Amino acid sequence: MSSSINHDESQSLLSSPPPPQTQQEDDDQEFDLHPIEKIKKRSSGTISTIFSIVNTMVGSTILSLAWGFTQSGLYLGIIVFILVGFISYYTCNLVVKHSLFKVRYDASSEESNTNTESINSESPNYNSIGGESKTQSFKIGKVSYTKKTKRQIKSIFDIKDFSQVCVEHLGKWSEILCILTSIVILVGASIAYHIFMKDCLVSIIDGIANIEYDQSVIYPWENNGPPWYWNGIFASLIIVVVLYPITLFKNLNFLVKFNSFGIFFVLFLLVFIIYASIEALVSPFEMSANVASVSSLTISALGLFGSNSATPPASSSQDSYNIADDVIRKGDEVLVNHLKLFDIHFSHLLAILSLSFFIHNVIGPILKNQKSLKHTQRDTGVAFIVAGMIYAVPGILGAFAFRFASIDQNFLNQFSSKSIYANISRGAVLFQLMSIYPLLLSVIRVQFFSFVYRNNPNKEKQQYPGIIQVGALNFFVCLITTAMAAFYPMVGTVLRFTGAICGLIYMYLLPVSIHLVVQYKKKQLTILSVLFHVVLVLFGLSILVLQFIDFDQFTQKGN
Repeated sequence: MSSSINHDESQSLLSSPPPPQTQQEDDDQEFDLHPIEKIKKRSSGTISTIFSIVNTMVGSTILSLAWGFTQSGLYLGIIVFILVGFISYYTCNLVVKHSLFKVRYDASSEESNTNTESINSESPNYNSIGGESKTQSFKIGKVSYTKKTKRQIKSIFDIKDFSQVCVEHLGKWSEILCILTSIVILVGASIAYHIFMKDCLVSIIDGIANIEYDQSVIYPWENNGPPWYWNGIFASLIIVVVLYPITLFKNLNFLVKFNSFGIFFVLFLLVFIIYASIEALVSPFEMSANVASVSSLTISALGLFGSNSATPPASSSQDSYNIADDVIRKGDEVLVNHLKLFDIHFSHLLAILSLSFFIHNVIGPILKNQKSLKHTQRDTGVAFIVAGMIYAVPGILGAFAFRFASIDQNFLNQFSSKSIYANISRGAVLFQLMSIYPLLLSVIRVQFFSFVYRNNPNKEKQQYPGIIQVGALNFFVCLITTAMAAFYPMVGTVLRFTGAICGLIYMYLLPVSIHLVVQYKKKQLTILSVLFHVVLVLFGLSILVLQFIDFDQFTQKGN
C-alpha cells in the first residue's frame, strides 16, 4: 500500500452533506443544489484516474511478495494472488457504489454567460433532470427590464467519504472503527517504511565503506555481528533524526509533488528485479547464497530441504543444470530448490496481498476529481489489473528465479551490498520512502486530531492544534517505528499483520455490512446474498486468525 495521498483530494466538493432524499427520477439517489463553479473543478480523465489508483495502490509490499510466494508455494500462491485480487476489487466496488450520489446544480448561469436561449443540449457528464422558472432583472440606461427565463437544473454524480457512508448506514461506532483502523494501517506502513529505509541505508554504507559481517546478525555485540560504529540500530536512529523535524511541518505540499513521481521509482525497481531474476535463472550459483558441498549432502538432507529428488546428483565432471530441476550442481557445489508448489504457510501471502490490493480508504478522494463518475467500475478494474501485473513481477518471477536461495522478507537484501545496480535501486527506494514517511505521519496527525477536536468548529485547529501536541504525537509514532526497525526488522511480519487487520475491517466487514444494510432497506436482500457476503467476512476473519498460528509446531510434531 502506497500512501501518496493529496490532502486537497480528501476535501469534498460539497461544502455540506446532502440533504434528505427527495423524490426524483432515481428514487434511490440524493440531490442538492450547488453552483457550477464547484462542478468545474474536476479535471481528471480516465487515464489520469487509473494512473492515480495504481500509483496509490502499489507500495512497500512489492519488496515482500517474493518472500510471500515462497511461504505459500508457487501454484497455491498464484491461486491466492488471483483470489485476493478479485475479492479486493469486488469490495472496493461496493465502497464506490454506496458512496456515489447525485448532485443537482443550477445551470442557468451557463445560459446567461454564453447568451444562449436554450441549454437543453446533451452533455456526456451532466444529465438534465428538470427545470423551473425564474425572473432576472437588469437595467439599460434609466430603463429597468425584467426577463422570465426557465431555470435549468442538471445533475452530476459525486462521491462521499467512506466514513460518512458508514455513519449513515451503520451508526457512529463505524466511524470510530474506520478512524482506528486507518491509523493502525498508517502506523503499520510507517513501521514497514522505516525498516526498508534502514535496510537500504545500511547496505549502501556497507558497500561504500566495504564493511563485511554476517547480515543475519542484528546486534553489534553478538559474534560476527556488525561493527559498533555502523549497524542497523544506528541507521534507524539517523533516519528518524533526519525525518522527525520534517514531520512537524504544517504544509508538506513539496513532498506531495515529489511523491507524485513515485511510479517511476517503482518502474525502475521492476526493471532491476526483472534483470536480476533473469540473471538468477541463467546463473543460479552466482546469485545464490546457499551453496553446499556435495560431500555434506545426503539423501535425508535433500529431503529436509524439500527436494523431490530421491537421490543426490551423480558425481560428474560436467556441470548439470536444468530450469526444472530441484537439485543442481556445479563441480562440488550443490543447490536445492526451496520453492514448493503448495505450502502450509499460505496465510502469510493472503495477509500481504490484502494490504497490496488495499485502496478502499482513499478510492473516494481519488475518484472525486474525475470528470465523470459513470465508469468507475471499469476504471477501477483496469487499475487493479495493472497493479496486479506490477505485483506479479517481483512476486512470481522473483520467487521462481531465486528458488535456490532462502529469500529474505526484504527482497533487496538478496543482493550484495557491493552490487552497483542493487545499491542504485536501494537509493531510489530510500529517497522515495523518505518523502512518504512524513506524509504518513501527517495523515495520522490529521485523522487523530480531527477526531479528538471534532466538536471544535475551527478546522485548522482540528488538523494542526499546535506544535507541542503535534510534536508529542509524532514523537510517539517515531518511537514505535524506530524501535521496530532497530530491534525487530521483520518487515514481512509487520506487513502481514497490518494487512490482516486492515483487510478484515476495511476490505471485508464494513463494505459488506453496508451492502447488506442497503439491500435490506430496499427490500432486495436474499438468502444467497447473505450467505455469500457472510462467507467473505469469515474469509477475512480467518486470514487474521491464521497469522497467530505457528504451523511449524504442527509439522515438527508430525515428524
